[in-house]
Amino acid sequence: MRQFLVFVLFGSLILSFGCSEITTIGREECVDYQLRADYVNSHPDCNYSSQIVSGEIIRGMKREEVVASWGFPNVLLANDIRNNQHWVYYTKGTDDGSVLIYTLDFAGPELYDWDIEIKRFTNFRMQNSAGISGIRERVSISDPSGK
Repeated sequence: MRQFLVFVLFGSLILSFGCSEITTIGREECVDYQLRADYVNSHPDCNYSSQIVSGEIIRGMKREEVVASWGFPNVLLANDIRNNQHWVYYTKGTDDGSVLIYTLDFAGPELYDWDIEIKRFTNFRMQNSAGISGIRERVSISDPSGK
């Protein structure tokens, strides 16, 4: 009986963390607390004010609410025909050589889903992309030539 209770408790903890409806991003160096406060103050009817102030996202948020909470994405992929977008945020993980990648999916103007992935690299060091030419921050799917 005791093993069953431990199994049920452990399973419920995994489900509660794995299926969260709210998430935050570990990009504290990029957080603009003033932007969050300004957005909430100028949009008193916003349903997600507490989440924005806390730096969280939740399904149903509009694009501008996500920007107020997390800032602009590192990469934005747009499908202009279907008005869908994928926003990619990345940040250094908790250990050297790991990167957390958050992909947010928008259907029209609203956030409908996201994915969190961790990539681990061994024998590498973190280096910023400043000075590397050819990196495009916005890719439009409707323009396959990349221009």
